[in-house]
Amino acid sequence: MSQNRRGQSNPRLNLPGKPQELELVIEKIVPGGQGLARGPDGVVFVAGALPGEHVRVKITKSKKGYQEAQLLEVIQASPRRVKAVCQHYGTCGGCDLMHASYELQIEIKKSIFLDAMHRQGPWNRQEKSAEHLQFLAGKPLQYRSRFRFSIDQDGFLGLLGRNSNHIVRLNDCSIAHPRIRERIQQNQPVDLVSLKTPLGNFDQNGQEDSLDIRQEGDYPVFADDKQLFLAGQAWHTMVHGKIFSFDSNSFFQSNIAMLSSMADWVKLRLAHFVPDTSRVLLDLYGGVGTFCVLLSQPGNASIVVDSNQHNIEHARLNTKAIGAQVFTGTVDEWLTSSESDAFTKHEGALLMVLDPPRSGLSKALLESIQLIKPRAIVYVSCNPTSFARDSLALEKQGYVLADLCLFDFYPQTWHIESAAIFLINDGLASDS
Repeated sequence: MSQNRRGQSNPRLNLPGKPQELELVIEKIVPGGQGLARGPDGVVFVAGALPGEHVRVKITKSKKGYQEAQLLEVIQASPRRVKAVCQHYGTCGGCDLMHASYELQIEIKKSIFLDAMHRQGPWNRQEKSAEHLQFLAGKPLQYRSRFRFSIDQDGFLGLLGRNSNHIVRLNDCSIAHPRIRERIQQNQPVDLVSLKTPLGNFDQNGQEDSLDIRQEGDYPVFADDKQLFLAGQAWHTMVHGKIFSFDSNSFFQSNIAMLSSMADWVKLRLAHFVPDTSRVLLDLYGGVGTFCVLLSQPGNASIVVDSNQHNIEHARLNTKAIGAQVFTGTVDEWLTSSESDAFTKHEGALLMVLDPPRSGLSKALLESIQLIKPRAIVYVSCNPTSFARDSLALEKQGYVLADLCLFDFYPQTWHIESAAIFLINDGLASDS
């Protein structure tokens, strides 16, 4: 007799030579969007499941300490399971939580973030719960302003399939900005001629060589409420009355409305915790200078540091009006350069803005923070695990996590963005 609610396998389903089938109960959703259950051989990860659901699965991969499984049947569904609004959901690799109500998606993201802060970070499970988390929700659909599409063999727009290099041709995309969505719904192939970049070399017949960007495997687009920008065009948009220039090879957020909301939150909290406007602003991992421009005050000394040459070219344009310096190189390279001295030894209210990659802060930067002792740190993160680890490291260096907010830049996915204000102990305001 099966004891499925204890996560044990049903022996009638485990026939020799056939993949193992189990009945499981999903405990929670983990980073990556998979459900976690416990089977007879340990943890089992199941895509497409929701917390509390009783499911039947087939084991597809076994590793030391865990297994991966394909969802075969939802025996008892969550009351908050919904029908996905996208016809490509489940085959396209873009979304992974569209089968959950938006309210449940928010709970899942809070749970993932809390789990990271409890396991790798400074928070105690008894002291911090979901009620302590600020969460700013956005538009659940038609929010994404930037895509890097793949092009199939017939020239149609698509995205890579889930856990696959197969291109799923798109007829629609419900999370795409309306201008991008309209282009997808036209269901027309891309003009392949426009995708060829002249190289300046001519063959014996006088024909110029060109590079087909399909060899790069993508077709980038960006849209705001005024215009649709295609591959090869100069891209720009406005945030908080500031015009930002960028391109398909530079970093810029894909949800403009949430970027504006995050900037509002950070500015409001800085005005409370660090009211002194004579700041020295260090925008490390600065991209195209977005936060440097949005947070800089008149008369501030500021610098943008980034290693991507495309980012740097646009950062020079975007920060020209505020007179910011721009350094090409990694954060670690800047820290050991002579150019860092004028900033790190400044006597003003040193404000450090950190927007690192998913791997988080480097060891060298954490060591330098201990020496530089910026008065305040704005830490923008796309990875709860590395943020939790870095939060613990900063706390050990004498910093206090003064405020924190989660921002839903990517509804219908498990991805979570956060912004936090860290203050050196003597910089903490009496109330928050």
